[in-house]
Amino acid sequence: MIVDNLNKCDGIASYVMNYYKKFNLEKFQIDVLVSKSDNGVYDEYKDTIENLGGKVILRHNIKNSDIVKEIKNIKKFFEENKYDIVHSHIINVGYFYLKYARLSGVKIRILHSHSTYLWSKNIFNYIRNLIFTFLAKYNANYNFACSKLAGEALFGKKQFTIIKNAINLEKYKFNNEIREKYRKDLNIENNVVYGHIGRFNVQKNHIFLLKVFEEINRDNKNSKLLLIGKGELQKEIQEEIKKRKLENSVIILGEREDVNNLLQAIDIFLLPSLFEGLPIVGIEAQAAGLPCYFSNTITDEVRILETSKFIDIDNLDKWRNTILKNKNKRLENNDVKENMVNAGYDINKEVKVLEKIYEEMIMGNN
Repeated sequence: MIVDNLNKCDGIASYVMNYYKKFNLEKFQIDVLVSKSDNGVYDEYKDTIENLGGKVILRHNIKNSDIVKEIKNIKKFFEENKYDIVHSHIINVGYFYLKYARLSGVKIRILHSHSTYLWSKNIFNYIRNLIFTFLAKYNANYNFACSKLAGEALFGKKQFTIIKNAINLEKYKFNNEIREKYRKDLNIENNVVYGHIGRFNVQKNHIFLLKVFEEINRDNKNSKLLLIGKGELQKEIQEEIKKRKLENSVIILGEREDVNNLLQAIDIFLLPSLFEGLPIVGIEAQAAGLPCYFSNTITDEVRILETSKFIDIDNLDKWRNTILKNKNKRLENNDVKENMVNAGYDINKEVKVLEKIYEEMIMGNN
């Protein structure tokens, strides 16, 4: 498997690890190649993979290194390591890995779409992304996607297989003892607590999120907002919090290993992203029984519980009114689990689906 990183709060890293921990590793040997190891590696994930018998291969970010040297290293890696399958979770830079996997004789080369948009503020970068995406698709011979929308965005009318962003449901089920402990530790015991999980980047739309919360907070001074994550726009978001005089109401928690427990402390989950493939955090929040509010730019495939709503991304009043008018009650564990399993988000079942697909691919290429 090829990923950008194994960092905390990275959706693709979470996806890979959710499956990795449940694979039948007596049947499969699965290594993980990290293409941007110079940006930092989440050691817990690395240790988990190695403790389970896998290898973590650390490569340098091809965009920030000697590109000729790095391409030679990629070519040499695939010549020396004979894999049955190369499963790339990265798109444009994934071209280099898929190309040299193909040239070295790897018969099964999977390109996996996790998003619906080739985002870049720079027009040159955007065009470059388009070119490398085309080349990545050319060098892959199997197409995967996390959702119908993500698949159509990358592969168009070509055939693709949807692999659900499944999770460990038991890890996220509601626990009142954890809720009370965390709310006490965060000094939010008597507040209505809104939560958001995601990197501080353009995609996650934090400025709009703060505008929404400011409107809610104006009507209900008893509200708090927890922001879980980090990223390149964090300082800008902190300045925005000050500008809106929300310092006493917004709590930035940074990257956390205990997101499942923090979801117990939250009352309402907000995700006004500009684009997503199918956000794992949305699945996790619903697994905790939380009422969720998503932007209408996110695929409705993420909706599992009846308490999940979609709101126009450019309509601030509608966000405010919809959230304040709803009852926003957490659902009971039994109802949540039944819905999550029926929707295909139980990792214990879905990992067997992926294993079977891998086996059939290998048998079909022998």
